[in-house]
Amino acid sequence: MNVIVLGGGVIGLTTAYYLSNKGFKVSIYDKSSILDSTSCRNAGYICPSMYVPLTLSLSMKNVFKWIFKRKYGVSLRPTLKNLRWLYKVYRYRDRVDFKTIDNFLHEVDYSLRDFSEIVKRLDDVEYRVEPAYEVYLVESDFREALEIYNSISYYKRNVSKADTGELDLTMLKPDVAGVIKHNKIHIVEPLKYIKSLSNALKSDG
Repeated sequence: MNVIVLGGGVIGLTTAYYLSNKGFKVSIYDKSSILDSTSCRNAGYICPSMYVPLTLSLSMKNVFKWIFKRKYGVSLRPTLKNLRWLYKVYRYRDRVDFKTIDNFLHEVDYSLRDFSEIVKRLDDVEYRVEPAYEVYLVESDFREALEIYNSISYYKRNVSKADTGELDLTMLKPDVAGVIKHNKIHIVEPLKYIKSLSNALKSDG
């Protein structure tokens, strides 16, 4: 069976690689060079343990302020359809479906096992797994984050309250309200990963 993949970024190339290994004949189409995609310029972080409600990380007021201005990285046309979508996002901003989040995180964790196996088969890819830390300066924000993390089984295994002694917080003391440790943050160098994937797909035909 022949399959066409639209987009030669991380998602497109990884999908093509999966399909190619399953015996599909894959063709990739992108409007620009594969090595000139947005994926080559991102941070390369895969953070399944940091899937948190929008209100913990962004002010909804700022989101609405940024989204209609050209100078910011994200823009949205003020159409009726888009305004309805924004209203739904705003309306449900404080509703947290813990079961859905937990199921999603387990799916991501399962996918990352396959991802780590792919990386092992590729040449010249920088990939590592290490902890990351959330530092809170406001006590109420810290308590809210802990409450959410403690409500989800995935977080209970992969996230913990950290001792401030684990980090150099000299610049922030004595204003630190608390620190949360994420045990597994996956970090990959995007450009090298895409180059290696592209070369592997070309060699497979």
